Amino acid sequence: MPWPLASGFRTMVQQPRPAFRDPRLQACRIERNALNQPRVWAGQFAVVYKGVDPQGTAWAIRAFVRESQDRREHYDRISEYLKTRPLRCLVDFEYRDAAIRATDGRWYPLVVMDWVEGLTLFEWVQSKCRVGKGASIGKAALHWLRLTGELTGARIAHCDLQHANVLVTPRGYLKLVDYDGMCVPALAGRRNLETGLAPYQHPQRNEQTLLSSNLDHFSALVIYVALRALAADTSLWARYVDQPGYDKLLF
Repeated sequence: MPWPLASGFRTMVQQPRPAFRDPRLQACRIERNALNQPRVWAGQFAVVYKGVDPQGTAWAIRAFVRESQDRREHYDRISEYLKTRPLRCLVDFEYRDAAIRATDGRWYPLVVMDWVEGLTLFEWVQSKCRVGKGASIGKAALHWLRLTGELTGARIAHCDLQHANVLVTPRGYLKLVDYDGMCVPALAGRRNLETGLAPYQHPQRNEQTLLSSNLDHFSALVIYVALRALAADTSLWARYVDQPGYDKLLF
């Protein structure tokens, strides 16, 4: 049977009790948009909903819109490694099989993550550029260097560093989300489950590229150079980014 469309999950999460197996998620209130529909953040491989339980704890609920035979093992290996090497830039998560129901009546996997309150790196940089706060962006570039150094020191590659997967918290911390393509030592040499978002990825990366701890180098530099350039001249944003349908940091 074909994998359900995103709409198959959106319809179900309007009624959390029949949509989820976990009693905590069944009791959640799913955040809604101005049309009173579940608010969704859509990615290449998953859709994300924000659920808030009766105690006020918020969760990011990620339902996959594509099938992958390797996904369970992938997340298990990441979880095992991060138990021994927790990083400040990552958030806690749990992969669960048969945890969310679609409109076809079948159960599908999901990932439950701690909800990170904040703006995407794109939204945050945009807000600073529009008011000429280059110094703030310069500080973010330094934070970015520390974050990427933390990943390198732990022999971890996120493998999809891009503006929507980097969140800036109200206190200015940088947090990474979406671990679908992540590489930890136990996964090195395996095929990559995704190729990342252009133009953040090296042009020679493709479906045949094997996972390694080096896969973040190009994207980390693209983001760093963009931040440094915009810190030096915030007007670059208006000239090269503020246009309909364009949502990359600079390049």
